[in-house]
Amino acid sequence: METRRGGCNCGAVRLQAEGPPLRTGLCHCLTCRKATGSVFNAYAIWPRGQVVVTGETRHWENRHFCPGCGSSIFGLSEEGDEIGSSWAASMPGRGTWPRAMNSGSSGGSSG
Repeated sequence: METRRGGCNCGAVRLQAEGPPLRTGLCHCLTCRKATGSVFNAYAIWPRGQVVVTGETRHWENRHFCPGCGSSIFGLSEEGDEIGSSWAASMPGRGTWPRAMNSGSSGGSSG
């Protein structure tokens, strides 16, 4: 089973995800654009039981970040059963991600 690892810029928070993500995508909603300072947020979603987070995080709504460097680390689904990495592109093995879908856009094509 493939293991993906990542973390914040200062190294205080680490994330380890086991196995392939359930889905990946790009979100263009206003909240994601503000959180990333970009026109989209690249993400990958795993079942909560396949992800281990070490280190202290703070949160705003369901988005968790490092209190030391401010890096966005992960988000939890409203039900708490899925965890999404908003920095999936920085994890090793990014060439192995499945084709992404776009969400949160107001029209246009996806993919």
